[in-house]
Amino acid sequence: MFNKGPPELPGFIAVSVCITSGIEKDGKPLFPGSQFAASDRPLFNFERPGGKWRMITREPGDYTLHWADGEVQTLTTTDEIMKLPISGNWTVHFDPAWGGPKTIVFDSLKSWTAFADEGIKYYSGSAVYDKVFKMKKKQLKQKRVALDLGNLHEMAVVNLNGHRFSLCWAPPYKLDVTDYLRSGKNDLKIEITNLWPNRLIGDGRLPQNERLTRTNISKFDAGSVQSLMRESGHHPEIADLLLTVIETRRAAYRRVLNRAIAHHELGPDVDQEFIVDLLIGPLWTRLLITRQPVTHMLVDEVVDVVLRAYPPPAGAEPG
Repeated sequence: MFNKGPPELPGFIAVSVCITSGIEKDGKPLFPGSQFAASDRPLFNFERPGGKWRMITREPGDYTLHWADGEVQTLTTTDEIMKLPISGNWTVHFDPAWGGPKTIVFDSLKSWTAFADEGIKYYSGSAVYDKVFKMKKKQLKQKRVALDLGNLHEMAVVNLNGHRFSLCWAPPYKLDVTDYLRSGKNDLKIEITNLWPNRLIGDGRLPQNERLTRTNISKFDAGSVQSLMRESGHHPEIADLLLTVIETRRAAYRRVLNRAIAHHELGPDVDQEFIVDLLIGPLWTRLLITRQPVTHMLVDEVVDVVLRAYPPPAGAEPG
């Protein structure tokens, strides 16, 4: 039987099943296939005290949970989690072996790619942000506290007062840090790791003997390519949009392929996902990289080329 938690735990649901098949917030899908921008996704946790799974959220909204056993449960909470603004200087430690400064002080937080220092601008790897901040005793008594890492690229590990949190690798980049805060000084360390394109772009501007990487990937030396590599797919808002649009088109292609199989135009053992990849790739290359128009003629040509590699089963008659 489903039941809500005690009054001292607002936003608490205890359930007798172990897997949720879907979560909605304010009528929009949150999981799977989130329609929320990365920065707007609420912080929630799943716990299993006493053998029962429960979801805990303290961000206001109307939630609907679809559990794997078919049960549906709703929850409305107006409880808000306090967000902790941290301003001022940050001491940041890079790895000099990968071209970064050993230690530098940032007076504000911004993308590494926005720095004039090429050791930061083109850095790939991990860097540790150090910060000491203060909390008042009365702040710790009011509400639970979330640390919001904001527009993170690409993953981070947070250490607060000696406690190491689990890896943050997907939105929302938020952590409930209430239990590890202290009245007075708090020691915060955030280890952030990005992807390889930064370093590859930087090395693409250097002679072979000065590069830090060795790769068969083409140089990223065009300004438009630099911008694309950094922004498309790495900016959470754009990544969410691309995921939504691409997944919609992939689903449409799957429906067409299923009809083709049902009509014996394709064999039942074809790798549908691979065919979808072949169809999607040329079209999105034009849209995102070459910026050439995608015409009906082009789509027809791509479909014809791909499907010629997958003839109907021998002896099959179209249905």
